[in-house]
Amino acid sequence: MAREDGDECLFEFAPVFVTAEGKVDESALNVAVNQEVNDPPKSTIIPPDPSLAFQAAKQRLEQKAGLWDWEDDIEFIGLSWVVFK
Repeated sequence: MAREDGDECLFEFAPVFVTAEGKVDESALNVAVNQEVNDPPKSTIIPPDPSLAFQAAKQRLEQKAGLWDWEDDIEFIGLSWVVFK
């Protein structure tokens, strides 16, 4: 959004939780986003290739938000690997 004193970026936080198997999990979303993080000692868990999670999240966002042009509507994408204990 252009303004006299510079551009202003407005965004919507739209998290999607995707399991390692590529399934969207709404029940884990609230915990993953809102609970306090306890940083464990170095983990030996190696996160899977994020491309499966990305495709599942992209499809969910396109459906939920009614996106019609992914390239124009999405500005920033972040990825986190969450381990529940």
